[in-house]
Amino acid sequence: MIINKEKYFSQLSELYCRNIYPQSLSYMQAYYGAQLKIKSFLQDYHDYISEQYAKTDYKTYETLLENFPFLGKFTARHSFHLTPLYRYLNPTEPQFTKALSKFLFENQQSCKAFLQAVFTLLPQKNEELSKLPETGYQCLYEVITRDVRSQNKKRKRIDNVIMWNNEAVCIEVKFDAVIDGNDLKAYEQQMKTTAKGKSTTYIAISIDNIQDTIKQKKCDNWSNLRWCDVMGLWEQNILQNNVSESEDMKRYRSSLWNKILYWEH
Repeated sequence: MIINKEKYFSQLSELYCRNIYPQSLSYMQAYYGAQLKIKSFLQDYHDYISEQYAKTDYKTYETLLENFPFLGKFTARHSFHLTPLYRYLNPTEPQFTKALSKFLFENQQSCKAFLQAVFTLLPQKNEELSKLPETGYQCLYEVITRDVRSQNKKRKRIDNVIMWNNEAVCIEVKFDAVIDGNDLKAYEQQMKTTAKGKSTTYIAISIDNIQDTIKQKKCDNWSNLRWCDVMGLWEQNILQNNVSESEDMKRYRSSLWNKILYWEH
């Protein structure tokens, strides 16, 4: 479900913001941009806003949203402030994955911050967080698989692969396409060659929760992470690690934010 932005903010104001400073609504509108449609999962944070604003130590929306759980810690350095890198088009998944690989490889600190976000969201990988190196990450995109079932069948492509030391992460990027279990299994087969014995973590990053679909397709090695969770932690890690970034890298993340917040099925 996608709701009209003005309706969303109107409901937010009437239900939760009656006793807040008049500028609160305009601040929320500026914070989330000028798009006309917004994903309904933002409604999950109505209760959070209500509860936090009941505390006397919050005086403005600026101070509240400094600790807003959705976009990560909100500061003047947050990429959401910036004009999206892809301002006048709606990029496809391959365009996003190719750019992601490029930016992560060129900025190894940001790559580490990205992996920290991923490993934080995977309980089985939490112990590996402290072992992530500062550099040495190899970043691949559109890794072509060998289809073991038929030589004539079109080969599939793994969206992103990040490798370092004895570890690898195989990433399937999802925005609005349907997950295909056969694809995921083909990726696992290919990673035996690409990763060359490295311990591989398989993740599908999507806008909505597709974990049940992955289970139904019996892809037990794969975990599903939501873009909003990965992005929020990535932003937080970049800030905490004091990562220096190019303007294009920040604008790329701004484009990602717009892709996951404003979209239609």
